[in-house]
Amino acid sequence: LFVAIALCITLFSLSSVAFSAKTKGSITLTTLDKETKEPISDAVFRLYSLASVYENDDGFFFVYTDSFKDNGMDMGDFSDAYLPIHLAVYAASESVSYTEKSTDNTGRVIFDDLAVGAYLVVPVSILEGYINPNPFIVTVPARDEVQDKWIYNIDATPKIEIDKEEILEKTYISVKKH
Repeated sequence: LFVAIALCITLFSLSSVAFSAKTKGSITLTTLDKETKEPISDAVFRLYSLASVYENDDGFFFVYTDSFKDNGMDMGDFSDAYLPIHLAVYAASESVSYTEKSTDNTGRVIFDDLAVGAYLVVPVSILEGYINPNPFIVTVPARDEVQDKWIYNIDATPKIEIDKEEILEKTYISVKKH
């Protein structure tokens, strides 16, 4: 799904590296047309506080927030593609509180002043002609293995695809038989 999801998995296994639970972070989403790389403005996203991070002698672990604790699924592996979809349906059915923002003319939206934890990002709407990307999970912080450090300001680029069925429906072909 995203690099951010791949990075979040390392939070479980890298308990020997210290990070600050008091440091605030951010999640920046950038929406670009997959083919033209042009920014997509007015895409609406919801951000849910999904889980808090705790530390014990065995390392770090996540615990669902009170809003998600009764969702019926173990937290498991954040890279499981079904988990964010299940959580998004659960959040909507249970009216879980969220923060909603839209991308600007550069195709970006920033959710800032975020506590350390896991967040569920749910695309709500996107411009006509595009398909909404799937919900996904992002952790703050994420581990940068190359630079051996924690990243508190996360950048994610959802995969935005053109709705080919909509294009087909709106394509008119005129034919003359000779």
